[in-house]
Amino acid sequence: MENSKSDEQYLFFSSDILRKLHANNLSPADVLKKAGVHDLKAVSDPAVKAGHRDVMSILIGSSIAVAAATPLITRVLATLINKPVIVYKRELKPALDGRGEVIRDNDGQPIFVWSEASTADRGPGDPKMATKTTITRNGVELSVSES
Repeated sequence: MENSKSDEQYLFFSSDILRKLHANNLSPADVLKKAGVHDLKAVSDPAVKAGHRDVMSILIGSSIAVAAATPLITRVLATLINKPVIVYKRELKPALDGRGEVIRDNDGQPIFVWSEASTADRGPGDPKMATKTTITRNGVELSVSES
């Protein structure tokens, strides 16, 4: 049996969640797959005017499907938003000798070496983030807050 339009509910991801998904090379469709949700589909934002690019991912489904999927999606998102993003950086720096002087080649030019460093977007002592579910007149919005 097909759902009527009046029974359809929207599930929105906040921009914070979309940024975190993007940082992990994931899409809302990947979250649905990880959560085992098959009853929702991605649609264009109905608030976006025709001819404009839809940058928000919105999911739609029956009220029952949205209600059942929200806790599953929330669990997957909670895992993702608390996973630190590691940034690896490579820089070309002058090679230094034991005294801190720049090492030079036979022509007097400095010799360079690659230096690698990594940083995380959050430390172990940082507060945990939690997903926040808000019921709006347009549907359900999932966002991020400190727990």
